[in-house]
Amino acid sequence: MADIIVTLSEARTLDVFQTLIGLFEKSNISWFCKEALPQINFRPKSIEKNSYEHRCWLFFMAMLTVANNSSDDIFYRSLKMYERNKGLFLPKIVARHINIDNVRAFLEQVFGRYNLEMLTRAWKDNATMLGRDYQWEPLMIFKGVDKHKEARERIRQFSNFGDKIASLLIEWFEEIETIPRFYGPPPIDFHVLRLLIITECILVKGLDYNTRVRADKIIRRVIPLLEPFCYEHQFPTALDPVMWLWGRNVCSKWPLDGRPHSRQPRTSKSSRCHWCPVEKYCKHYFSYGSYRSKEGISLEPRQDLQLYLFDKQGRPIF
Repeated sequence: MADIIVTLSEARTLDVFQTLIGLFEKSNISWFCKEALPQINFRPKSIEKNSYEHRCWLFFMAMLTVANNSSDDIFYRSLKMYERNKGLFLPKIVARHINIDNVRAFLEQVFGRYNLEMLTRAWKDNATMLGRDYQWEPLMIFKGVDKHKEARERIRQFSNFGDKIASLLIEWFEEIETIPRFYGPPPIDFHVLRLLIITECILVKGLDYNTRVRADKIIRRVIPLLEPFCYEHQFPTALDPVMWLWGRNVCSKWPLDGRPHSRQPRTSKSSRCHWCPVEKYCKHYFSYGSYRSKEGISLEPRQDLQLYLFDKQGRPIF
């Protein structure tokens, strides 16, 4: 396959970002507000905001995002872990007093075996590295850093921290005002990438209805495009959760989600496309299975959506 080319439509991206940020800032929708964010909603009650324990909690929680669970489920299960053994979320105790077999057993009990060995090694190794290089204090990772890219590169030195997880940790620390806003791109996962592609904020040459492209190849090209764009426009911290919440709660409610070839609409009344303020830009669709596929994203046309939102008399189906 020829090398793909990704371009950023700056005018459209600016409109999409500003529209969704504006909606978020005045929103009273239960699933589109700060309280809907798992890192805020599921903080242990005994931990004070921006305390040392809070920063360590977020550091370890970032690692857990590789678990094969929804974000809400990851945080909910982690609360149970914390209640049973708070030491598992304190780097000095993990590095010096909890052996790796106990870490593995505890993680397996709560999360199962998905990514278990990788997660267990990362849990121990990263706690040790945090003590060796940053005096057991996650905040010290950001000492002397003033750019998002530099912060990501420093975080990526930890085991199993890629760009997405590094960006998540930055976002969470910005939200609790532990560090200044770096004005970098949002963490790009399935929900964010889908929103960027289906609204044609980004155009991927080589990705069409007949040709597939792997998601990781697209993401590697999107980040350098968004880096200067986000810094230029100085978007607020809200940008990061906005993209994720909207992609998860609106784009995932497309009537054909999960079965784009079936041509059978959902019978539920859950579709939210008709009141999405950026729906006018939405041209395509792809499923989570497509995003995870080794063959690459399988893009679907969306021009037939009207057939599934309205009956022959023009009355809404959902």
